[in-house]
Amino acid sequence: MAKNIVICCDGTGNRAEDFEDGRPALSNVATTLSDMGRVDEAAERMRALLAEGADLPIDHYNLGIIEARRLRFDEAEAELRRALALRPTYADAQRALPFVKEARLAWEGLPPESPGEPTSVRALRASFWERMGVPGRAAPLWTEVARAPDAPADALLAASAFLVRQGDPRAPEVLARARAAGAPPAQLGALETAWTRAHSPR
Repeated sequence: MAKNIVICCDGTGNRAEDFEDGRPALSNVATTLSDMGRVDEAAERMRALLAEGADLPIDHYNLGIIEARRLRFDEAEAELRRALALRPTYADAQRALPFVKEARLAWEGLPPESPGEPTSVRALRASFWERMGVPGRAAPLWTEVARAPDAPADALLAASAFLVRQGDPRAPEVLARARAAGAPPAQLGALETAWTRAHSPR
């Protein structure tokens, strides 16, 4: 999975006629819950929204992404196909279908989660949830990777990149560990610059 999956909310590539009064707010509650990792609650909200009778492509798309985050890949693909049946030119749904297929393969390639699993596997699991757009699931895993004494340079670099993006105050410490472990200087420099710019006095 090369890119993060993105939930499309109102005003992001969708037409005004996709919505009725009050629906953007209801839909955005569900997508926000999903971003927080509360995917079961998000799916329930989206299905309730669809049950109201307005069969809108964006709602099927959002539910498809939520179902993917629940690891219900068959349901995710079905919802994305419903979105495309309603609007065949829906670019977000077109892009999401292959992403969901890649996500299924990535998930099936991971071993069952266990407390003492190798740091390299922990990093793969963290990366999976980050790419699925669920930072709440990724954060504790990346934190474990960042603290692991046997973490390799590439895992420390990925962990520090996540922490920088999240504005986590532990980012500089993990960046220093990544540098000591031999992470590529160019990538480290870019992350250090991004951190400095974000946290310099205005």
